[in-house]
Amino acid sequence: MPRYHFNVRDGQDYPDPKGTELPNLEAARAEALRYMAELLGDIGKPFWDGELWTMEVTDHAGLILFRMDFSAQDAPSLVGSANPPASPPAYASPAFPPAP
Repeated sequence: MPRYHFNVRDGQDYPDPKGTELPNLEAARAEALRYMAELLGDIGKPFWDGELWTMEVTDHAGLILFRMDFSAQDAPSLVGSANPPASPPAYASPAFPPAP
């Protein structure tokens, strides 16, 4: 069974020297999503500073098979606001206007 390594970077490198045996690339993709969701869910507020988090998934030889990039930050109107809006705006971006 192939071994996949889930290497994380959030300003520091966190290599995965042991890796995880999984049946195929699709299983590795599903595990990468699950693992990153767990990491991001556990850290909470520090993730929202806009710093880029990455996960590179490699095979046993170190070949990068895919990379996932994550970052998040508050909208400029919320930065420093003591009273953020009670509900999100009607749409997130001018590129995606509300449905008629």
